Amino acid sequence: MRTSVLALLAFLLIVPQASAQRNVAYGSDPKQKLDIYGKKILQPRPVMVWVHGGAWTIGDKRRVEHKARAFTERGWLFVSLNYRLLPRAGYKEQVEDVARAIAWLLKNIEGYGGDPGRIHLMGHSSGAHITALLLSDPRTLAQYKLKPEVIKGAVLLDGAGYDIPFVVAQGGPRLVRTYERVFGTDRNAQRDASPISHVRPGRHIPPLCLLYVEERRLSSAAGQRFADKLKKTGHQVELHGLQGKTHRTINKEFGSRNDRTSKLAFKFLDSLPANSPKPGSALSRPASRAVTSRPSSRGHQRQ
Repeated sequence: MRTSVLALLAFLLIVPQASAQRNVAYGSDPKQKLDIYGKKILQPRPVMVWVHGGAWTIGDKRRVEHKARAFTERGWLFVSLNYRLLPRAGYKEQVEDVARAIAWLLKNIEGYGGDPGRIHLMGHSSGAHITALLLSDPRTLAQYKLKPEVIKGAVLLDGAGYDIPFVVAQGGPRLVRTYERVFGTDRNAQRDASPISHVRPGRHIPPLCLLYVEERRLSSAAGQRFADKLKKTGHQVELHGLQGKTHRTINKEFGSRNDRTSKLAFKFLDSLPANSPKPGSALSRPASRAVTSRPSSRGHQRQ
């Protein structure tokens, strides 16, 4: 019995254990809370901040599916945040909440084992729009005295709101009603809410990886337009279309075994200079349960 207990204690001391700090406040509003997932290891780890989707009106930080496990097994901290939602707060306030959370993480994440010099973002659907707008329009980060360089890279899952006037012009009645409820009917206001409008040469935008569902016409076309603008203005971007996915499953299955989306995202993140493995670091050791995938074999353009 004693031998078994000692063996268990030795195992707990050697093997990193997953943990979660929940409902950590990054602001004074009840919605301004985040959950921090990670393993108890000594080295400071890169940080992924998850911005959930939900048409700017619904969603919750607890719905991480496989993501927290997938990132923590690879030696990352995974942070999932809530933010204020419509009708209490518009999209601008939602972008501000993400910037506020980043400011909090820069000051505090080291105490949780994270590296404040390696913070990344990932968002799905409306969360992809919020993330892209924060990174392409520096005004909100500047409100919190943050430079765009604090974000080392971002993964955007099946967003369509990169060019809002384009989506309004091409979308069906239901989608148009949703977008006009969030962004209004004024075309100038819609353009200001569009990440594509703020992309220009010389403006720092971190490397982006856009992953979209090939069968979704508007997210495919909007992603292509956004990526083209980024490339033409000298920014680093990857664009990948996924077959056999839906708007729901590209999010729900991220991080599950044999998931194609995950492999593309992790390959992108591993390629970033900030994440180059150092000898002896957590990232230099293979994960015990790696995410495997294969990229889409079809072309990425679809109108």
